Amino acid sequence: MTDHKKHISKSVMNIKPYQPGKTSSEIKRLYDLDKVVKLSSNENPLGPSPKVTKALQSLFEEISRYPEDAAPALKAKLVDYLQVPAEQITFGNGSSEVIDSIIRLFLKPGKNMIVTEHSFFLYRVLANMVSGEVKLVNDNNFEQDTSAILKAIDAKTSLVILANPNNPTGTWIAKEELFNFIRQVPDDVVVVIDEAYYRYMDDTDYASALELIKECPNLIITRTFSKIFALAGMRFGLGIASKEMIGLLERVRKAFNVSSPTLIAALAALEDEEFVAKSLALNKIGMQQLETFFNKLGLQMIATAGNFITVNFGKQAKDIAQKLLTRGVIVRPLVPYGMPNYLRVNTGTKDEIDFFIEQLQIILNN
Repeated sequence: MTDHKKHISKSVMNIKPYQPGKTSSEIKRLYDLDKVVKLSSNENPLGPSPKVTKALQSLFEEISRYPEDAAPALKAKLVDYLQVPAEQITFGNGSSEVIDSIIRLFLKPGKNMIVTEHSFFLYRVLANMVSGEVKLVNDNNFEQDTSAILKAIDAKTSLVILANPNNPTGTWIAKEELFNFIRQVPDDVVVVIDEAYYRYMDDTDYASALELIKECPNLIITRTFSKIFALAGMRFGLGIASKEMIGLLERVRKAFNVSSPTLIAALAALEDEEFVAKSLALNKIGMQQLETFFNKLGLQMIATAGNFITVNFGKQAKDIAQKLLTRGVIVRPLVPYGMPNYLRVNTGTKDEIDFFIEQLQIILNN
């Protein structure tokens, strides 16, 4: 039999595929459970905005047609929302596709991409797919070290990716430090700021890097509708950059990469700030509930921002996560992130968090 693997690069063969969080239906089938609470993928527990649900109901007679690739109505809404021209925005099938396009465009064999020690694991997977080198910069007590990143940039560096706030640690970089860092990155190095969780930030020292788009032509910002807008299953993300940078990204963007239902859902989601405010309020209550519980147990937490808390359960972390699965609770083990003693738990409704607390206490008591 012909060995087709000989045509594939060594870096691709060495990839460990990204492992998405388990679904509730999967755990129900696996352990024959009636109730499952999912607190592993940082999703919005409220579900989508009612405006999204209503908008999708009118779609069915259009699904036999290709989506409107330019999406003028959605782009016009985003122009108002982001305060940037339409030609500075590109769409993706989730922000992960936008990041994939960036990596395919700017990283190649012989070049390197810099990411931080405990950054989103998918960055590394995507880099390996194009046979680019990944340079990991160590965190400082789980904080991303911008000084160390700048020192790590060399003649072969073409790309730097930072998430702010970061996933899975929840740590973040303050405005002054972030802006100083971006301004010091060499002009020929593309810097990406992944702002998947930016809407959860309410600290006065935090700011979106969007303010620097005009000043820094090598800057790209990515955002997602999977978190605060509760459209994880619809897959919609954005890239925001200079007109020239977006023009380059459009060269590698697949035609019709965002479906008609997704375009309609994203537009409706942008029109419901009341839902966003409700989601933020629920998240604040959930974070307080989780923090109070973990403090009562005396467990170490990473100072966090976002809609999740990363907790040190020690050497029993993986075992606790597995036992929680059998009891109908899904949390996220962080072994692939070099954090084997930690579990990431996202906020949920009060009932969901109550159920998690009840099941975890049973496990710990035993």
